[in-house]
Amino acid sequence: MQSFRIKAVLDVMPTLGFLNNTPQFRYIKKNMMVALRQHGDGVRHLEETTVAYIKELLDKMETESSPAFEPKGMIRTTIGKLLMTLIYGFGNEKGLKRFLEIEEQSKRMFSETGPGLLLDVCPPLRYFVPSIRNFYSQFLSLDHAFNELCNEFTDQRKREYDRNNPNIYIDHFFDLIGKPIKVGPGTTDTYAIDEKDVTAMGMNLLIAGQSTSRSMDVLLGLLVNHQDIQERAYREIQQAIGDRTPTCGDRAKLPYLEAIILESLRYGSTVTFGLPHCASEDTELNGYLIPKGTMVFYNAWSISHDPRYCHSLRL
Repeated sequence: MQSFRIKAVLDVMPTLGFLNNTPQFRYIKKNMMVALRQHGDGVRHLEETTVAYIKELLDKMETESSPAFEPKGMIRTTIGKLLMTLIYGFGNEKGLKRFLEIEEQSKRMFSETGPGLLLDVCPPLRYFVPSIRNFYSQFLSLDHAFNELCNEFTDQRKREYDRNNPNIYIDHFFDLIGKPIKVGPGTTDTYAIDEKDVTAMGMNLLIAGQSTSRSMDVLLGLLVNHQDIQERAYREIQQAIGDRTPTCGDRAKLPYLEAIILESLRYGSTVTFGLPHCASEDTELNGYLIPKGTMVFYNAWSISHDPRYCHSLRL
């Protein structure tokens, strides 16, 4: 089951996080995981690209004339370029600027408070309340703009695609268009992707990557305000790696740094209420009946900050 805003998104583009458990969902999920394993984490050329972009970011920070400055814009740009390079193989300035503008607008459109939440709870309000009507109009415009941008990115990559050298995430899907494939063991269900699905594969990853910049903001804020933790992490890096460029293979050597990252993700709780889920069968919880088909939201912030299990900060 989807909320009203999510249904509006799905009318334009099949977005993985919002789909029900259908053959289409299982097919898209399976092939996204395959593509990420083949062209994602650990692939040498992506690692080299990531290091190059980070060095570029650090160089920009070092040229800042003021000892104190706001790094959010630089970090968002770097993460945007990484996402575009991972998905489409390019990070041109014009496309990146449009993506970042849409990303900034989407933060408000998908906010879990304000007119967006009222629209989910009572969709008819869009006909009577001017602020909600205006919000809904802007929401649809943004949805179509994001879809149009992803279509342009996908078309550009398809023109450059070399079937004998599929080395970018989106390349994995071009040869699958129109080919029915069984979607899972023990089932006869099949699904064949089309051009719209391929565009959605890239769009899904762009949407998922949008939370990265906020997570980085939280992490940097915590480190700035906990100098002792920052210094301990630095010592671990120096002892395990020294002055050379780190690689994905160094992860196992940096347990304290990984603990810091995981704890900052818990503490920051990027998506307060998570994605809506649907009860697949009648369920009783604490004496309350949750009928099959009920839309369920969970309070991720409350879970990850429950004092019975988590202190205010565990670093």
